[in-house]
Amino acid sequence: MGEPNNIIKFPIPDSESGPQISSFLTKNESVASPQTTAIYERILTQLRAKDFHFESSDKKNYINTPLKYSRELKVDLPKKGDSMDESTKMMLERLERDSREREERYHKDAQEREQRFRDEVKEQADLYRTEAKEREERIEKMINGLSTEIKEIRSEASQTTKHVQSMVTSNTWGFIATVLAIVALAVTLFIALSPQSNNGQTSNSNPTKVESTK
Repeated sequence: MGEPNNIIKFPIPDSESGPQISSFLTKNESVASPQTTAIYERILTQLRAKDFHFESSDKKNYINTPLKYSRELKVDLPKKGDSMDESTKMMLERLERDSREREERYHKDAQEREQRFRDEVKEQADLYRTEAKEREERIEKMINGLSTEIKEIRSEASQTTKHVQSMVTSNTWGFIATVLAIVALAVTLFIALSPQSNNGQTSNSNPTKVESTK
């Protein structure tokens, strides 16, 4: 039976040749791929880094698959999950970055909304304060106008009261004078028309006549 195309042949040096492992690799070029080549190069790099010692003094050709060879030499092959881990790591980093950016945007939006709300509240407070001040000024002007009108009304009422009082006083004195005049006229007429006054006048007139005859 012929050897499979994907068989890897590693020439293993004996212990006398030192700890360094030969780096050449023979494989079928028709089956090799860049990914497989990278895997083999990584295996050799790990072997050199770990400095393996082989107890056999004879040169042996270990013909194994990459997985079996790595298991015997305890070399970790790059698993298919490594690329997934890297992509997952990149995706997680991207998600984390997006999350931070989203959080920053939310924080910035919240700050902007808060600032707009504060500006609106301040503007409304200034508007209410201005309106209250104008309303207070109008009320003060109205109060001052009402107080002026009240003073004028009081002055007019006082003048009217004085005028009425003077009219009442004049009417009272006029009534008293009228009554006195009427009483005086009545007394005069009574005296003039009384019979005693007529007798007195006749008695006084007779002696004058006698004297004139003599």
